[in-house]
Amino acid sequence: MLVSEAKRIGIQITQAQATVLEDSILTLEAEQVIADLNLTAPERAKLLTLAVYINMARREAEHGTEAPRRTLRIDGGFV
Repeated sequence: MLVSEAKRIGIQITQAQATVLEDSILTLEAEQVIADLNLTAPERAKLLTLAVYINMARREAEHGTEAPRRTLRIDGGFV
């Protein structure tokens, strides 16, 4: 899903990169994927936002409405 959504906003990523971002957004591996893509800051923000929303939607689908919710901070972390 992230591949098609990223393409819609003009970012080309592979399915393998999308899987890393969707599954483990806050890891060094995800950080490396972002670095390898050589994106501008606005592109990075858009891609990470998409990945977070997809991750949250997947978690809610797996765990129902009782899935823990976290709020994305402006610096990319969570509260």
